[in-house]
Amino acid sequence: MRDPMMPNVPQKERSHVLACYTLYLARGSTLVSRGIKAATMEKYLRAVDLLADARELMSLRLGLDGKKNPYIKAILKECVRWEQMPNRREPVTNEMMAYIVGLAKRDTDPDSRLNAVIDWLVMGEYGGFRKGEWAQDKADVRKKRYARNVDNSAKAFILKDFSFRKDKKRINTTPDMALSEDDVDQVWLTWRFQKNLNNGETLPFSRNDKTPDRCFVRSALRARARAQRLGVSEDTPIAVFRDAAGKVKHISDVDVEFVLQQAAKKVHGVTAAKDLKRWSCHSIRVGACIRLQLLNKPGHFIQMRLRWKSESWKLYLRNLPELADAQNEVINALAEELAAC
Repeated sequence: MRDPMMPNVPQKERSHVLACYTLYLARGSTLVSRGIKAATMEKYLRAVDLLADARELMSLRLGLDGKKNPYIKAILKECVRWEQMPNRREPVTNEMMAYIVGLAKRDTDPDSRLNAVIDWLVMGEYGGFRKGEWAQDKADVRKKRYARNVDNSAKAFILKDFSFRKDKKRINTTPDMALSEDDVDQVWLTWRFQKNLNNGETLPFSRNDKTPDRCFVRSALRARARAQRLGVSEDTPIAVFRDAAGKVKHISDVDVEFVLQQAAKKVHGVTAAKDLKRWSCHSIRVGACIRLQLLNKPGHFIQMRLRWKSESWKLYLRNLPELADAQNEVINALAEELAAC
């Protein structure tokens, strides 16, 4: 685009371009690659207005009727709502996951804390795991215990919760049986107890050969093999690792926060301690939800795959589906402008 003020483009399309820019800012696409508040976004938009005023052009925020673009208003409103959400957690972004899985290539110990956490983060981005479904509280790990359900069983996933299939046929496994990725093309995971009380729910996950570094099946097989090597019994949590002293430990919330917060620093340039605290175990579930929305997956799909009984998952989103149509209009207008050049 030769002139960012687009003086020869219809006002409606000019305004929609600014709406797309506002959405771009809302997703953290700033000079420092980090999220900004709605008030700061307003300053960015006012700067655009100043450029338009200097050229004696109509504000990009307005339609021909002189009213503010409803898409821009919707974006800013959603950002304010997000900022006011109590104890909100930032999502694990796609860029953070790409960085994190890349770290596994540098760590040659398959049973290290880093490699163990990475496998569970990969599975978590598919399953939208809640912390208690796989990790432990730091205090419990320190006391060498783990969280339990009302029936005294382990709250977190155990070996029995994973079943394996090949060519749609279930594989009969024993606790010490070795499995390779060639043996398995699907993993079925069972939640014995859930926060939503939908106990016993089982979901299938297929092998991802296109993106093997972020494949649920491969990560599940590595987590299972790790638990076997480290002598985990079949009725205790399998999210474990071996520390530098050679001791076997359950993954705790602190272990997960360390990896996520380091990634947030490296990828998004976040350095303030109060901001880094917004990345926790729950960020995995938030990120899984937001990624499905960004891929335009319908609400019922998000609700089913991430195991919500209600529509409370919408609290995690910046609910702006109407922008999809606006973006089509923008692209069409820009294509017409280029064709006229």
